[in-house]
Amino acid sequence: QSLIKKRWFPPRHPMANHVKAVFDVSRDGTMSGLRLVRSSGITIIDRAALEAINSAAPFPPLPEYSPPSVTIEFSFDYNVFSKSGVNP
Repeated sequence: QSLIKKRWFPPRHPMANHVKAVFDVSRDGTMSGLRLVRSSGITIIDRAALEAINSAAPFPPLPEYSPPSVTIEFSFDYNVFSKSGVNP
């Protein structure tokens, strides 16, 4: 979570609110299948969310006895994370 949050730099937009993405992480930390499951309705906001996840990959390896991959659902709340680190 912290790896992605550090890379979340959404542009300011008066109508932005929430984005949700889903992706898979394999045992070695490789990411695949990144997709939006809830769009903000604003392309530049959605792209910022996807870029935050892409730039955080690869992720640390999963624990030894984990399944071959896990599906992660990650939500971006525009009112919580902003470029300045302060609520817009």
